Parts: sequence; structure tokens; C-alpha cells
Amino acid sequence: MAMTRLLAVLVASIVGYLIPMLWYSKSLFGTSWLKLSGQKSMKPSGSVILVGFIVTVIFNAVLALLITLTGATALEEGIGLAFLLWIGFIFTSKMDSVLYEKKSIKLYWIVTIQYLLSMIAGGIILTLWQ
Repeated sequence: MAMTRLLAVLVASIVGYLIPMLWYSKSLFGTSWLKLSGQKSMKPSGSVILVGFIVTVIFNAVLALLITLTGATALEEGIGLAFLLWIGFIFTSKMDSVLYEKKSIKLYWIVTIQYLLSMIAGGIILTLWQ
């Protein structure tokens, strides 16, 4: 992977990690998420933060590879690819929490829309930064 592509993956990952921090803040959906998920706090340990960021980097590296393989170069292509990945994998697999774990549909939408926003941001950054 070229140095500019690595930098783009890093930037997309930082943005992709900042979006959930804002999304799950008390001013947006943090309070609802806590209540609906049954969690008591949103204070992850340092190791959780590190592993979460590594997972975000892996996701964006795969997204960058798919953008390269599909030849996406336009903004709408990056958004479209991110949306297709979201609908094909996140939207569908996260539904298991509603169907089998009996989690709230509201919690489902809070979580999956955050993924969509992060994926679209990554799709935009990685498509335009070539």
C-alpha cells in the first residue's frame, strides 16, 4: 500500500473513530444507548480503545482495497460502496440482535446508523484521497 494510501487509511480511521465518540455522547445518543443496551457506563478501558481503533484501521484498510479493486474515484462511488457494504453486512448482521437477542429496534438503529455514518466518511475520504 502506498504511503499516501496508508495516510488516507489512518485519517479515515481517526474520523471513523471520532464519529462514534460524538454519536454516543450525552448530547446525542449516549444516554439512550446506555439505557437500551443495559450498560452502566461508557468509560472504556485503554485496551478497549486501542483494540477498537485497530479494528477501525483494519476496516478502513479493507475498504481502501475494495475502492481500489472497484476503481471507484468519484465521491458518489465511495459513498455507494460504503452504503452497499453497510446494507450487506452491518444492516443485516446487526439485525440478529433484534431477532435473536431481543434487543430493541431503537438500539439497533442507533448502532447501525452510526456504522453507516462512519463507513460513508471512510468511503468519501478513501475515494477522494487517491
